[in-house]
Amino acid sequence: MRLKDISEFGLIERIARGVKTDASVIKGIGDDAAALSWTRDKYLLVTADMLIEDRHFRRGAPAQKVGWKALCCGISDIAAMGGEPKWALVSCGLPKELPVKYTDGIYAGIEKAAKKFGVNIVGGDTNASDKIILDVMVLGEVKKKNLV
Repeated sequence: MRLKDISEFGLIERIARGVKTDASVIKGIGDDAAALSWTRDKYLLVTADMLIEDRHFRRGAPAQKVGWKALCCGISDIAAMGGEPKWALVSCGLPKELPVKYTDGIYAGIEKAAKKFGVNIVGGDTNASDKIILDVMVLGEVKKKNLV
């Protein structure tokens, strides 16, 4: 059997079956975001989305739009759970020959989305890679009564 035979959702189900969590995990693998015990009246929401060049965007796409999309995927996941996005970690793999101006554009798009939706960019990681890879983790919170 190969991955193409079970689909993305089949893979997620397969992984979820093998993962055990404790009572701090309210909603885990398979939802838009994980919901975790946080405060007396709120859950912490956590999600991660990866965008890969030639799979989710082309290098010819405007860099700011690529950055906007990268952050907004996670913002959307937090909103789908009824929450408010608060923090983000942005990790990227970037080709060494990529113009710095294009990278600046990606981060300008990320910062524009962060400002619009009240998200603080608090860290991340950078690595060299053959293609542009953006992996964004967004954290937010939701009142327990509002969890979707």
